[in-house]
Amino acid sequence: MHSYGGLVGNEAVTKDLSFDQRQSAGLPGGVVHLFYFAAFILFVGQSVLDVFGESPNNDIKSDGRFTIKDAANILYHDLPDAEAKEWESKIIDQSYAVQKTKMTNEAFGFIKSTYVVCEKDRGPPPMYQEKFGEMAGSKILKISSGHSPMLSHTAELVGMIDRVVKSVME
Repeated sequence: MHSYGGLVGNEAVTKDLSFDQRQSAGLPGGVVHLFYFAAFILFVGQSVLDVFGESPNNDIKSDGRFTIKDAANILYHDLPDAEAKEWESKIIDQSYAVQKTKMTNEAFGFIKSTYVVCEKDRGPPPMYQEKFGEMAGSKILKISSGHSPMLSHTAELVGMIDRVVKSVME
Protein backbone atom coordinates (compact mmCIF):
# COMPACT_ATOMS: atom_id res chain seq x y z
CA MET A 1 0.00 0.00 0.00
CA HIS A 2 1.40 3.35 -1.01
CA SER A 3 0.68 6.87 0.22
CA TYR A 4 -3.08 7.45 0.66
CA GLY A 5 -3.50 3.77 -0.25
CA GLY A 6 -2.38 2.95 3.29
CA LEU A 7 -5.65 4.39 4.56
CA VAL A 8 -7.73 2.69 1.87
CA GLY A 9 -6.03 -0.67 2.44
CA ASN A 10 -6.39 -0.52 6.22
CA GLU A 11 -10.05 0.32 5.77
CA ALA A 12 -10.69 -2.42 3.17
CA VAL A 13 -8.94 -5.38 4.78
CA THR A 14 -11.38 -6.35 7.49
CA LYS A 15 -10.78 -9.12 10.00
CA ASP A 16 -12.94 -11.58 8.04
CA LEU A 17 -10.49 -11.27 5.12
CA SER A 18 -7.47 -12.27 7.20
CA PHE A 19 -5.94 -15.67 6.56
CA ASP A 20 -6.47 -16.76 10.18
CA GLN A 21 -10.18 -15.87 10.19
CA ARG A 22 -10.80 -17.50 6.82
CA GLN A 23 -9.00 -20.67 7.90
CA SER A 24 -11.06 -20.76 11.11
CA ALA A 25 -14.23 -20.51 9.00
CA GLY A 26 -13.07 -23.30 6.67
CA LEU A 27 -12.55 -20.87 3.80
CA PRO A 28 -9.57 -20.70 1.45
CA GLY A 29 -7.15 -17.81 1.06
CA GLY A 30 -6.96 -14.63 3.03
CA VAL A 31 -4.56 -11.77 3.64
CA VAL A 32 -1.37 -12.97 5.34
CA HIS A 33 0.72 -9.78 5.43
CA LEU A 34 0.45 -6.05 4.76
CA PHE A 35 3.18 -4.17 2.87
CA TYR A 36 3.30 -0.38 3.18
CA PHE A 37 5.64 2.14 1.57
CA ALA A 38 5.40 5.89 2.17
CA ALA A 39 1.87 5.09 3.35
CA PHE A 40 -0.37 6.98 5.73
CA ILE A 41 -1.50 4.97 8.74
CA LEU A 42 -4.07 6.24 11.21
CA PHE A 43 -6.00 4.78 14.11
CA VAL A 44 -9.77 4.25 14.16
CA GLY A 45 -11.56 7.58 14.61
CA GLN A 46 -8.77 9.66 13.08
CA SER A 47 -8.70 11.52 9.75
CA VAL A 48 -5.80 13.06 7.87
CA LEU A 49 -7.04 16.56 8.77
CA ASP A 50 -7.51 15.61 12.44
CA VAL A 51 -3.93 14.43 12.76
CA PHE A 52 -1.97 16.66 10.37
CA GLY A 53 -4.12 19.66 9.60
CA GLU A 54 -4.12 21.15 6.13
CA SER A 55 -1.11 20.35 3.94
CA PRO A 56 0.53 23.27 2.14
CA ASN A 57 0.98 20.81 -0.76
CA ASN A 58 -2.77 20.54 -1.39
CA ASP A 59 -4.41 22.61 -4.11
CA ILE A 60 -8.05 22.68 -2.96
CA LYS A 61 -10.67 23.45 -5.62
CA SER A 62 -13.98 25.23 -5.00
CA ASP A 63 -15.91 22.14 -6.18
CA GLY A 64 -14.63 19.94 -3.33
CA ARG A 65 -11.73 18.31 -5.14
CA PHE A 66 -7.99 18.67 -4.61
CA THR A 67 -4.68 17.75 -6.14
CA ILE A 68 -1.02 17.99 -5.13
CA LYS A 69 0.73 21.27 -5.97
CA ASP A 70 4.04 20.87 -7.82
CA ALA A 71 3.73 17.08 -7.82
CA ALA A 72 6.84 16.68 -9.99
CA ASN A 73 8.90 18.21 -7.17
CA ILE A 74 6.99 16.62 -4.26
CA LEU A 75 6.25 13.11 -5.53
CA TYR A 76 8.78 12.48 -8.32
CA HIS A 77 11.85 14.62 -7.55
CA ASP A 78 14.27 11.69 -7.84
CA LEU A 79 13.28 10.99 -11.45
CA PRO A 80 14.68 12.79 -14.50
CA ASP A 81 12.78 16.08 -14.99
CA ALA A 82 10.96 15.01 -18.16
CA GLU A 83 9.81 11.76 -16.54
CA ALA A 84 8.71 13.58 -13.36
CA LYS A 85 6.65 16.01 -15.46
CA GLU A 86 5.12 13.11 -17.40
CA TRP A 87 3.98 11.38 -14.19
CA GLU A 88 2.73 14.70 -12.80
CA SER A 89 0.54 15.11 -15.90
CA LYS A 90 -1.22 11.83 -15.09
CA ILE A 91 -2.42 12.92 -11.65
CA ILE A 92 -6.14 13.60 -11.45
CA ASP A 93 -8.07 15.52 -8.81
CA GLN A 94 -9.69 13.56 -6.01
CA SER A 95 -12.42 14.32 -3.53
CA TYR A 96 -11.33 16.45 -0.60
CA ALA A 97 -13.61 14.27 1.55
CA VAL A 98 -10.78 11.73 1.79
CA GLN A 99 -8.91 14.23 3.97
CA LYS A 100 -11.84 14.43 6.42
CA THR A 101 -13.01 10.81 6.49
CA LYS A 102 -12.36 9.08 9.80
CA MET A 103 -10.91 5.58 9.88
CA THR A 104 -13.20 2.73 10.99
CA ASN A 105 -10.77 -0.20 10.68
CA GLU A 106 -7.14 -0.99 11.49
CA ALA A 107 -6.00 -3.96 9.40
CA PHE A 108 -2.57 -3.63 11.00
CA GLY A 109 -4.18 -4.53 14.33
CA PHE A 110 -4.74 -8.15 13.28
CA ILE A 111 -2.37 -8.78 10.33
CA LYS A 112 1.43 -8.50 10.51
CA SER A 113 3.06 -5.90 8.32
CA THR A 114 6.18 -4.39 6.83
CA TYR A 115 6.65 -0.64 6.37
CA VAL A 116 9.22 0.83 3.97
CA VAL A 117 10.30 4.36 4.88
CA CYS A 118 11.22 6.44 1.82
CA GLU A 119 14.15 8.39 3.25
CA LYS A 120 14.13 11.22 0.68
CA ASP A 121 10.36 11.70 0.53
CA ARG A 122 9.10 15.27 0.15
CA GLY A 123 5.50 14.19 0.74
CA PRO A 124 4.89 12.49 4.08
CA PRO A 125 8.12 13.21 5.97
CA PRO A 126 10.32 10.17 6.67
CA MET A 127 10.09 10.77 10.44
CA TYR A 128 6.29 10.46 10.15
CA GLN A 129 6.68 7.34 8.06
CA GLU A 130 8.78 5.78 10.82
CA LYS A 131 6.04 6.66 13.32
CA PHE A 132 3.41 5.12 11.03
CA GLY A 133 5.43 1.90 10.90
CA GLU A 134 5.83 1.92 14.68
CA MET A 135 2.09 2.57 15.17
CA ALA A 136 1.30 -0.44 13.02
CA GLY A 137 3.85 -2.64 14.78
CA SER A 138 5.48 -3.17 11.38
CA LYS A 139 8.92 -4.45 10.57
CA ILE A 140 10.54 -1.24 9.31
CA LEU A 141 12.78 -1.16 6.24
CA LYS A 142 14.30 1.88 4.53
CA ILE A 143 14.88 2.85 0.93
CA SER A 144 16.91 5.86 -0.23
CA SER A 145 14.19 7.23 -2.49
CA GLY A 146 11.59 9.92 -2.83
CA HIS A 147 7.86 9.29 -2.59
CA SER A 148 7.60 6.97 -5.59
CA PRO A 149 10.21 4.19 -5.36
CA MET A 150 8.11 2.04 -7.68
CA LEU A 151 9.30 4.45 -10.40
CA SER A 152 12.73 5.60 -9.21
CA HIS A 153 14.04 2.52 -7.36
CA THR A 154 11.96 -0.22 -8.96
CA ALA A 155 14.40 -3.13 -8.67
CA GLU A 156 15.24 -2.31 -5.05
CA LEU A 157 11.56 -2.08 -4.05
CA VAL A 158 10.71 -5.30 -5.91
CA GLY A 159 13.60 -7.00 -4.09
CA MET A 160 12.19 -5.87 -0.75
CA ILE A 161 8.73 -7.14 -1.64
CA ASP A 162 10.17 -10.44 -2.84
CA ARG A 163 12.14 -10.95 0.39
CA VAL A 164 9.09 -10.13 2.53
CA VAL A 165 6.87 -12.52 0.55
CA LYS A 166 9.45 -15.31 0.87
CA SER A 167 9.81 -14.76 4.62
CA VAL A 168 6.03 -14.75 5.12
CA MET A 169 5.59 -17.95 3.11
CA GLU A 170 8.22 -19.89 5.09
